[in-house]
Parts: sequence; C-alpha cells; structure tokens
Amino acid sequence: SKFQSNNEHILIGYPERFTCKSCGSKIISSGRYYTCGIYNTNGKKGCGAPHFSVNSEWLENKIFEEIIKILNKDYIDKIYKDYITLYKTQDTSKEDLKATKKALEEKEKAQSNLIQSLSSMENMNEFTLKAITKELDKVSREIESLKVEHSKLFKPKIVKMLSFEEFKSQVLTVKSLITHSNLHQKREIVWNFVNSIMLDPIERAIIIEFNETPICMFMENLKNPESEMEGANAPSMKLVAGARFELTTFGL
Repeated sequence: SKFQSNNEHILIGYPERFTCKSCGSKIISSGRYYTCGIYNTNGKKGCGAPHFSVNSEWLENKIFEEIIKILNKDYIDKIYKDYITLYKTQDTSKEDLKATKKALEEKEKAQSNLIQSLSSMENMNEFTLKAITKELDKVSREIESLKVEHSKLFKPKIVKMLSFEEFKSQVLTVKSLITHSNLHQKREIVWNFVNSIMLDPIERAIIIEFNETPICMFMENLKNPESEMEGANAPSMKLVAGARFELTTFGL
C-alpha cells in the first residue's frame, strides 16, 4: 500500500477507473509494469485468468498519442461551440432569477398571512393550530430553499467570453505542458480525457473509454515504446470512444 501511494506512474491513483476485466480488481504498478492486483497477490486462482502485464511507459505514451489525435481543428471548433452555448445558457439566467424572485415573494406573503392568522385567532382549537403551524413550517422551509437558489442564480458563472483565438490558444498550450508538468498535473490531464481503462488478460488487450467532450486540460507526450513490448507478444489496444469519437483499434 505504501509503495502504491508513492508510485510515480501516471495511471496509478484511480483504482475504480483502472481495472482488470477478468476479476474487476484494481490495476497496480509492479516495477515497470501495470498488472492485476489480485493476480499479483493470489495468482491465477485469485483472478481467474492467466498472467497479463503491460509496460507502463508504453501504455501511457499510447494514451497521450490518442489525446493528440483528439486535439485537431474539428475538435477545437466543436468544443468552442459548446463553450459559446454554455455562455449563452448561463447568460439567460436573468429569466430564472426573475421567476425565482417572484416565487420567493409569493411564499413570503403566504408566510406573513399564516403568522397573522396565528396571532389574530384567540380561541383557536388544537386541530386548527397544528394545521396552521405545520403549513407555516413547510412554507418557511420552501422560502429558505428559494433563497439559496436565488443566491446561486445571482452569482455570474462566466465573467468574460473568450474569443475563438483566445480559446484555441488556451487549448493548444497543453502541447507544452506534458513535458513541463509534474506527476499530479499529468494524472489530472489523462483522467480528464479517459473515463476508464481495463486490462483484458484473456484477449491480451487494453480497452480505453474516452470521455465524450473533455475540455478542462490537454497534453501531449510522444516517446518510443519499449522495444521489448513491440512485435507479436505485445497486447492489442481497443479504444472505445464517446459518442462523438470514432472507434480506433491498434494492431501491435
């Protein structure tokens, strides 16, 4: 456990998203390789599948190569349109703010009427008293909820909309980040793009599901794979993309 917590491999740290397809257990880093944690501890009896490990640097580089392919002109155009849509959607919050304010005023008026009813009825029976008190409590909770909602709508979420060139520049700066960033930043970039990774010991394949439209951070890292991982013994890679990405298969 201590070794894993201090591990410097990029894909370690997200056990629920990096798993063995055979047994579902987390993948760990064993030296220079990624392998099934259960197999590493209990062998085939624990995992139910034969031994399968993947060179860590080779896998990390393959993922970064795919990220670079994603960062093309069409992708930047697409996510900029998403960004504009988000800006316009948030800019229409004035109507929501107006509706929330109106609802709040109506509830506060109802609250005032209930309080007035309690203070003006001298000979109120117990049943009526409980009914009015219950309704007053309900209205008071609704008012607090509306105040929270009103407060959230009142705060602007986007201060300044970036131009296309400004947006494009921010996206492309990622190309220099991968070689000049620390381990934590590299992990954040990979897991912003990648939803899940599974090692399949039966098919000797790596199945990667990419997020549909990741736009927070981007990077690149192109290195040659280890020569010992090339050739007939190297695993195949299946890239399962989101709805807007095509499926790519590597035959290695």
